[in-house]
Amino acid sequence: LKRDKKILKFISKLYPKRIIKYFSYSVTISKKRYINMISERFISTLLSLNDKQIDTGIKQIDLKYKKKLKFYDKLVCIIIKNN
Repeated sequence: LKRDKKILKFISKLYPKRIIKYFSYSVTISKKRYINMISERFISTLLSLNDKQIDTGIKQIDLKYKKKLKFYDKLVCIIIKNN
């Protein structure tokens, strides 16, 4: 996301000795829990969506997936040491 890239660039300027680590990991989550996370906009990419868009996405997930969802997720960690 553009916003995430801006944040990473800003932090990199403030802390040039920062360490950035990228992780990819397997996720298994119940459909009910995942839909609850979406309705609460737990995932940052959902913040700009309106309620109608969220509801449409939830309906699509509900129709397409069974009780469990399995996917790979990515995480970027920024390590800043106070020295």
